[in-house]
Amino acid sequence: MVTAKLAEDCVLYYNTASYASPTWAEICNVKDLTLSMEHGETDVTTRCGTGYREFVAGLTDVSIEFAMLYDPSNTPWEALRAHFFAKTIEEFLVLDGLDSVAGSKGLRLHAFVKSFSRNETLGEAVMTDVVIRPAPNANAAPAWYTAAGA
Repeated sequence: MVTAKLAEDCVLYYNTASYASPTWAEICNVKDLTLSMEHGETDVTTRCGTGYREFVAGLTDVSIEFAMLYDPSNTPWEALRAHFFAKTIEEFLVLDGLDSVAGSKGLRLHAFVKSFSRNETLGEAVMTDVVIRPAPNANAAPAWYTAAGA
């Protein structure tokens, strides 16, 4: 039997403390989120390849893209805006459940806010479209994370 995860139970966090002892602050002002993870490919075709192109996995491309309500009074919205303009790096955690629930899974990474765009569609709420991309970090590369729970 397959158990379905509901999108509304997923959580996006940013770290307000250190890497070794994180304090995860939820960004709940998120409407739709896409966590994209894709390997590039490196062509390793040789004459031994029996007439077929052959590839190995190359660099991994990660992107977190989401929409949030435009709300300058919202603390996470303001934090993301500040990171965008300062071009600073923040640590994020994208989970399929709460960090306080053992077994919640997702990606932990240090990243920068690549895009912070205001979307003003008539008849709808003003939204902020955000794109987050991995950044260099001495602590760890982006990694799959399993919550230990509270």
